[in-house]
Amino acid sequence: MSYAFSSLRIFSFILLSLMPHSRPTLMADETDQSELLTVGSEAPALDIEHWISDGGGEFEHVTELATDKVYIIQFWATWCGPSQRSIPHLSEVQAAWKDKGVQLIAVSDEEVDTVRQFLKTKVPDGDGETYGELAENYCVTVDPDGSVYRDYFLAAKQNGIPCAFIVGKQGTIEWFGHPLEGMDEALKNVMAGNWDRDAFRDELKRRREKEDGTYYVKLQQQYTELIEKVDAKLDEKDDAGALALIDKAIEDQELAELKPQLELKRTDVLIYHVGGKRGADALEARVGLLNNDGTELNALAWGIYEKHFKEPVDESILSGALKAARRAVKLESGSGAILDTLAHLLHATGELDEALEVQEKALDYADQNEAELEAFLKVLQAEKAEQAGN
Repeated sequence: MSYAFSSLRIFSFILLSLMPHSRPTLMADETDQSELLTVGSEAPALDIEHWISDGGGEFEHVTELATDKVYIIQFWATWCGPSQRSIPHLSEVQAAWKDKGVQLIAVSDEEVDTVRQFLKTKVPDGDGETYGELAENYCVTVDPDGSVYRDYFLAAKQNGIPCAFIVGKQGTIEWFGHPLEGMDEALKNVMAGNWDRDAFRDELKRRREKEDGTYYVKLQQQYTELIEKVDAKLDEKDDAGALALIDKAIEDQELAELKPQLELKRTDVLIYHVGGKRGADALEARVGLLNNDGTELNALAWGIYEKHFKEPVDESILSGALKAARRAVKLESGSGAILDTLAHLLHATGELDEALEVQEKALDYADQNEAELEAFLKVLQAEKAEQAGN
């Protein structure tokens, strides 16, 4: 009988649980772009057909972007829930930065009447104001031919709205993304003159790699290579060296998404290799985390038993494994495999009579590996008979 350790299921975890969720995409034709619009690119001119609001006349109907101002070009749609929810925040951003030379221009590629009708809608859970009243302090525009959308959104290979672009005073793209996810901090730094383009460019690269999946392939490869080095240290009986490699990786921000798996591997090293009080403490913490998961508790207990069978582990580690096995049985008392694990650990800790009792129950509930369970029961019975004979 064998059970795979939780830490060895890293690969499926990365590919399934870390993949990003997509946002709603605009329904527009894809266009071939000869050059990617990105951070540092010169911001294209605005060919907007209709200006529905302009901050009560405070803002110019811009074509060529002025070099002494900062612009936020935001793409949205009336049908898009996230776009609707971003309107109150955009209004707050415009109010906060208006006197400092920031002009926010929201662009929809829908029909003018569609947008005008939407702006008459009252904001849910609001104070009775309409979306139009909320957005009247910034520029709401409509560009039905989609020219601005193509020049910015598609040229930057974006695929979800709302999406905002910050154009700095040098007329270059400084930042782009969801207006509720990082825009405020980026705008503050752009206005203060300490915006780190290179750092954001690196972030964009990671974001695109996540979208196309290459990020997770690289992450998986990094984890695999690290674990190979850790296991090599363990083969050399260099437990301290193995832990040092893991601790360094845990502190690496580039591997932040792997931290749960790295900490799990660290715990395995403490339990299965270091032992002693550190191992016992790590085991107790693991059992506490798995308190309501009978399957995982059983896998943990059986793994320790297998280790003990090959090379005896500390009494405290074996005792912790027995505690995990008892908890697993309490959670899933009708599992022959889990009862079998408990019987093995009881035998290993010298509790022969209870081991016999539990193994007999294991056979009653056996749905597979019945021959293995019966063979172990015979071992226990033979040992009991030998004791009686003495």
